[in-house]
Amino acid sequence: MKSNRLFVSALILGITALTITSCGKAPQEKIDLANQAVQNAGAAEAQTYATESYVALQDSLKAALEAVEAENGSLFKDYSVAIAKLDQVVAYSDDVKVEAELGKQAYAAEIAANIQAIQTLLAENKQLIEEAPKGKEGTAALLAIKGELEAIESSVTELNELVATGELIASSQKSKVSKEKALAINGELKGVIAKYKGNNKKA
Repeated sequence: MKSNRLFVSALILGITALTITSCGKAPQEKIDLANQAVQNAGAAEAQTYATESYVALQDSLKAALEAVEAENGSLFKDYSVAIAKLDQVVAYSDDVKVEAELGKQAYAAEIAANIQAIQTLLAENKQLIEEAPKGKEGTAALLAIKGELEAIESSVTELNELVATGELIASSQKSKVSKEKALAINGELKGVIAKYKGNNKKA
């Protein structure tokens, strides 16, 4: 009878040990998936167009790997918490990639709007040059303005090239500068023309 009890106890211990061993294996496949998910987010340029979320994603991966490492040093390993964290990393990476794509789209839309505004201003400024006074000093000033407009026109070509190569942030900044220059010229020309017309009325 005693031997039977010992046999049953040994059997229970064996089953328990087998269960612990089978449940206590490091989730390498999950680790690989989480690592790949973060790499994919990086490839989608999330570090540029979804910076805060990408940093949070990296932090989540770090926390998950630390949870795995903590269990690696345990006698009775239970990776359930670590696995949940790794699964969260994979799921969150999809959100981060979407955010990055939306960020790119927002930059592209802003650049397109700025280019359209620049082209409209260029056309208007060329017309204003024709209306501006052509005195001795005025002619020299208008020649300088024409040179500035040509530079702005060249910048539009450069903007399209930057967009084509995916350099959206640089293109966005350049488009803002060019638009501001075109606006400044527009205001200057309108001011000169208004002053000229006002003087003629007084005369």
